[in-house]
Amino acid sequence: MNDFHYLFVETHFPGDGLGDGEFIQGACDLALAGRKVTLWLLQNGVLTLFWKSHELHSILATTNSLALYADAFSMAQRSVDDAWIAAAGGHQGDMSLLVTQLMTPQCKVIWH
Repeated sequence: MNDFHYLFVETHFPGDGLGDGEFIQGACDLALAGRKVTLWLLQNGVLTLFWKSHELHSILATTNSLALYADAFSMAQRSVDDAWIAAAGGHQGDMSLLVTQLMTPQCKVIWH
């Protein structure tokens, strides 16, 4: 197995017709296969919490290979309550944390 850390950044939500959740499913599938994956929800991606909160929580409960973050600013701008990210089993984060993760050696970034 490789030592890569996959950083998925979702900026769309499943209902906008730009992939309909396939991007997030790809991140989850990679984590379930044992790869280290961090999934960030930015901009309209935080709206995914309304659509996939239960599904994300279930996956996070079955693997320690997946970490979930939602941008606190994006959540506030879209009136997404903190309880949604907590219900999904994830955490709020800010751009400084995302940049730190982006700069991690062996990080492979996939942005949608």
